[in-house]
Amino acid sequence: HMKFTGCGAVTEEMGYLLQMPKDLQSLTTTSYFTPGSELHSMADAISIQEAVDVLECVQDTLLELELDPGPSELWVSPEHGVRQFPKPMEPYQSHAVRSFSKLRRLKAPLEVFSQSTGKMTRRDDHTFYTNFPSTLESLTLEVTSRESFNRALERASFISRGQVALEGKTVDISELACQENCYEKAHELFEELCQLADHKDVLPSLRDVHLLRDPCQWLDCEHVKQCTRQMTQSGITVHVHDRKIEGPI
Repeated sequence: HMKFTGCGAVTEEMGYLLQMPKDLQSLTTTSYFTPGSELHSMADAISIQEAVDVLECVQDTLLELELDPGPSELWVSPEHGVRQFPKPMEPYQSHAVRSFSKLRRLKAPLEVFSQSTGKMTRRDDHTFYTNFPSTLESLTLEVTSRESFNRALERASFISRGQVALEGKTVDISELACQENCYEKAHELFEELCQLADHKDVLPSLRDVHLLRDPCQWLDCEHVKQCTRQMTQSGITVHVHDRKIEGPI
């Protein structure tokens, strides 16, 4: 078992440490970068591709992986260094852990795997369910960006559980509605998650999907409930966890 605490980005300098154990089964990285961080210098830039390359040396032994490279706002494309404008990730990085032949439990940023977040280059042939190894039993996806997943929440500020401040008023989340005829990130996200249920034969051991987010990042609309029911019927339980937030966001 190995744990890096407050390590910042996962870089090639950490590679030699990962090669020391002969049978590393559990790896945790904690960057201590927080969502909403600002990119100030090259030292703050995060290359997901570099992290993926570093982890290749333990892909045949790991049973548990908790990967926290830092928030997606700090990710850069490896060939461009510090970005001067928002640039999506390369799409192949979403399949980075598929070759981990023994992996049972995974915690990683949602933005690495989901097209709904806009952090990956969009591809029509992208299949969410092929991102993960067949041995996976528990999947935790952490939303590192602070962006809302429904239009109704774009101008809202979190006050307390179940309530937001919107246009100078305190509004119950349950009173807000999703945009039926418009694109909603939340709808695409849960449609992607439903691929895990539709292709359960590819992930026969998967039992739990945990989503860790800022409070009220998407609505619990009927579309989301329908997808959640579909996953439950396939034997996969969906758990949504709200991060503890100090003060309004």
